[in-house]
Amino acid sequence: MEGPHHTLELLHIQPNFDAESMKAYNLETALRQPEQITALYIHNRGLREVPVAIQHFRNLRVLVLSANQLTELPSFLRDFPALEHLDISQNQIIAWPEILSHLPSLRQLHLSGNPIARFWQKMPAWPNLEVLHLDEMQLKQYPESIAECPKLRRLSLRANHLRSALPDWSMLPLEHLQLAKNRFRDWPVSGPLPQLQVLDLSQNKLETCIPREGNLLNLEQLLLGNNRISDLPSNFQSLPALRTLDVSKNRLSTLPAIPSLRSLQLANNLIEKVVGDWSNCTTLRELDVSKNRMIDLPPGLAVIPRLRLLNLSGNPLGVLPALSSAPHLMKLELRGHRFTEFPTIIWQMDRLQQLEGLGSQVDCRQLLRFMEQARALEMAPEVRGALYHFWKHDLEQPARATLWQGLKFPQRALRRKCRAALLDTSTLLTKGDYLAGLGRHQFDPLALKTKLQQEGITWQDQIDTQTTHVLLGSGAIPLAAELPDGVQLLSQQLLYRFLHRNSYLLNEPAEVRQNLGRLLTSGQAVSIGLAIEMLKPAGLLDSLRTEAFVAWYSTTVSSQRRALRRMLILSGADETEKALQLANLLRKAVTEERLQQLVDLGNFDLQKLRQFSYFA
Repeated sequence: MEGPHHTLELLHIQPNFDAESMKAYNLETALRQPEQITALYIHNRGLREVPVAIQHFRNLRVLVLSANQLTELPSFLRDFPALEHLDISQNQIIAWPEILSHLPSLRQLHLSGNPIARFWQKMPAWPNLEVLHLDEMQLKQYPESIAECPKLRRLSLRANHLRSALPDWSMLPLEHLQLAKNRFRDWPVSGPLPQLQVLDLSQNKLETCIPREGNLLNLEQLLLGNNRISDLPSNFQSLPALRTLDVSKNRLSTLPAIPSLRSLQLANNLIEKVVGDWSNCTTLRELDVSKNRMIDLPPGLAVIPRLRLLNLSGNPLGVLPALSSAPHLMKLELRGHRFTEFPTIIWQMDRLQQLEGLGSQVDCRQLLRFMEQARALEMAPEVRGALYHFWKHDLEQPARATLWQGLKFPQRALRRKCRAALLDTSTLLTKGDYLAGLGRHQFDPLALKTKLQQEGITWQDQIDTQTTHVLLGSGAIPLAAELPDGVQLLSQQLLYRFLHRNSYLLNEPAEVRQNLGRLLTSGQAVSIGLAIEMLKPAGLLDSLRTEAFVAWYSTTVSSQRRALRRMLILSGADETEKALQLANLLRKAVTEERLQQLVDLGNFDLQKLRQFSYFA
């Protein structure tokens, strides 16, 4: 994002090195090849004087001595005719170093943070100087020699005591001008700066912002944050190249449209309304109006066509209306909102990658993940919204066509909820019905067909207009159009219970069921096989589920494991298959947490399981 945080980087350019240049970061290393060293960096080493050994580096072009405790510069620096970059910032130099007047090749000079008394009267003009940093030097007036540096492109006068208008620098090729943290009350740029691209006047005391027409024709970034500006003038049209405007932390109450902008920072103001035609702001990509006083989003902001980043945090908004930029938004911040209802415009944000403030961070991540999957499945916005609210907020059950699409999602919880809503648990099969299957099921096809024929029900290999019921197996994700109107959906469990509703075991004494349970838990393959043969026609009763699971867990006969697995899945809950997968982990280590999870998923009896050594 373009903004005020980039200004200091823009004001500092790296030295130009050729392929032969060598850098060194301590004297010991540099002295091994003094003739080849062209750049020496001795930063924050506690130096009180410049080491004499530096005079051996005759080819030095870059010398950095910043953040030390130097009080003066040695005279031997005049012996470096090729020196182009000198950084002595953040030292303790009090008297003006006369040696600086003898370095005509300087291209970059950093003097910031030195308490040099009245240096602006002594500073010479450097004919080749391009970058000059004079930050934190208690300047009250501008050094006159600045106007005599014909190649100066970047000038930083940050954190001084300046308050008067700029001198006539119209002849300078200035591109970046840093004037933050001074004492300006009035607009300081009175004359033209035709090549200026970045102007930073943040953290001053400006009350007005009135750029004169024609003065800043190439200005691209204007940083005015943390001032006292209460009104933006309408003559921003006089800045045709302006792309970034930061007016955060001011006193603005209204906001005019500025068509040329790409980034507009307006946080921490008093904005309640906007004026002008914002639909013409076709280049605006970033808008931050956080921490203002907007109760309703002004219509002007809603019609900006191609926003990528929008920050509305800290405004007492009750509703988030339709946004023209919704399909283009990539980041949306809504912290501190007061929405009375979920903003449905969210479902149209196909490119949204970052979301904050719509619930917890976990809620926002889940919503973004849901949106990403919905886009991949090419779901319409209204389908996304209906499914999400049904899943997360238990709102009105969506139409069957929408629930079908919910079965496509990777989230198990959403699929399970849609599946449960699709299934008809009230209507059982009757004589004369036609039943077809969708997806994979656990029934033996021949046995199922025979059993249905005994009930007077016809099994169909495919769905047609005669179909009255559909068996919904795993992996069944058809389109709604594949189902005739009025078709009832059945789960495997419901069909299994229907087919075994008259199990003879229900009429047998409890002792018979207990003996069957002993066969299942005997650990003997013959006994388990006998129990399975008895259960095939009778069906697995709920009271024997735990014993059947123990048999499945203990037997090593693959055919018995397949038969028991089929019975457990068909007679149990949707999560039974997951319970059987979890059971394999218990073979490695039985933990209380895993055991409890197993019981919950498979609907088993924990007290019964504890009786067997496998689960002790």
